[in-house]
Amino acid sequence: QHPHHLKTFVQPRWPERPRGSPAGLEIQLPRDQGPTPFTLRAEAVVIEAQSPVSYSAQPNDQGIWIDSKIIWKLYGPGTLRFRDVSHHYDPQRSRLLLTLEEPGSYRLRASVVDLAGRATVRWLPLQVVE
Repeated sequence: QHPHHLKTFVQPRWPERPRGSPAGLEIQLPRDQGPTPFTLRAEAVVIEAQSPVSYSAQPNDQGIWIDSKIIWKLYGPGTLRFRDVSHHYDPQRSRLLLTLEEPGSYRLRASVVDLAGRATVRWLPLQVVE
């Protein structure tokens, strides 16, 4: 068989992952979700399990690349709005600081991936009123 022979599969395959637990991810949001402009402070704790959590480089507002263990995404308001907000995360303080200017329903997504490829995802609903 030729070393560059390609094999075609009928359907997608799930990648094999080693057995074990994925990393833990705990997120704390303020109890009060209030009027606009609303300053969101999300505190995060990553609990590594069998494999270390890999880092994802993200640029901050000044364009400087920093290492962050957590990937943050914000959905809303509305169903078609989506943005990566990882550059607002401060890994030294384990805090995401973000100002939400528009009222509505949001969903904050936080995820981590360990070096074995096991992912942990947390979805957090937010409500901002006028």
